[in-house]
Amino acid sequence: MIVEPDGAARAIIGQLLEGVSAVAVGDFAGVAEALIEAPLRRADVVVVRIGAAADEQRALRAVELLARTLPDISIVAVDAHFSADTVIGMVRAGAVEVLHWPLDPDELREAFETVRRARRRAPPTRPAGELLSVFSAKGGLGATTIATNTAVLLGEHKPGGTVLVELNGRPSDAATLLNVRVTYSVLDAFRNLDRLDESFLRGLIVRHDSGLWVLPGPLGFEPFPAGADDVRHALGVVRSHFDHVVLDLRHEPDEPTLAALAASDAVLFLTSLDVAALRASAAALAVMRDARVDLAPVRVVVVRAGTPEDVTLAQAEDTLNARIVASVAHDHAAVTAAVNSGVPLVSAAPRSRFTRSLRELVAALGQTGAAADAPARRSPAGRLRHALFGRTAGAEARSG
Repeated sequence: MIVEPDGAARAIIGQLLEGVSAVAVGDFAGVAEALIEAPLRRADVVVVRIGAAADEQRALRAVELLARTLPDISIVAVDAHFSADTVIGMVRAGAVEVLHWPLDPDELREAFETVRRARRRAPPTRPAGELLSVFSAKGGLGATTIATNTAVLLGEHKPGGTVLVELNGRPSDAATLLNVRVTYSVLDAFRNLDRLDESFLRGLIVRHDSGLWVLPGPLGFEPFPAGADDVRHALGVVRSHFDHVVLDLRHEPDEPTLAALAASDAVLFLTSLDVAALRASAAALAVMRDARVDLAPVRVVVVRAGTPEDVTLAQAEDTLNARIVASVAHDHAAVTAAVNSGVPLVSAAPRSRFTRSLRELVAALGQTGAAADAPARRSPAGRLRHALFGRTAGAEARSG
């Protein structure tokens, strides 16, 4: 994979790679795109050339970000203006080779042979865990309740292998729902990104009685200190140590939230059948489309309170320009009792409408995968049943 801001230079690097029996699986102008696409395209090597002499520190940060976020991918840094100190810094930051521009074909071939030998000797690494995000554009839909209980259900199959992360600067609702003590929060992770490895992460998270690990939000209201690149980096670290990562996201589709959504293997996009929620949801989906977030992993889920609804499923789909694939019953009495007891609802009330509907949804995600192809057009109710119980979970948001 090539990361190079200049299109002509990207083409030159691509041609040179052909001479060393390497295939460019993608080329990008910036690091942000590469961080998302490299794992998806199964890249083995990233060739990155960033800026000129004035951008040495920026280049160092970029290489370090790539190395930390993509630990299984080898990085070859390229530039004409790196000083000797910067070359050393590049290697320390994670580059396996540092080459000068314009590239010499023999040096490039030698660098790739070094990379190939190193990769053959390297022991197999743990695959990145699956990332599931829970998002609602409007508060009051029980997003944290759904995220928390989904994480508990996933943890039943992978004891100790699931972590819930509240990606928020608001007081932790998950800590209340799970009755866990908040000593450190997700903000501590973002304030110490340079130290964020497995040991540091394990010191931040707290274990619930169910076996679920939790990285909660803070105790009080605090500014969220992370940008999009910070989120990508942190999620890369967390995913490298857990089988399942469940994110409880903020309601605002800002840059950090969009970065998390773009990195997700599946997204439970929550809405309800009332005008205010649908308008907010439609606006959020529009922002995601404008930001070129892949909507294939998005599963639109209706939270139903059992009260009269303002609009039908078909009208909601038209408003959202997206398919609704499932519904979750908001069992108010059971939710309230579980919150008061500090026990996850799926454990406290295993036969409640909420638990049954959430189990069906999680099972459908596990059976079909987040990016299944869309089924033939059905009625909304028929698609809903098919998504929960059928062969394929055609649940993508429509891109038209």
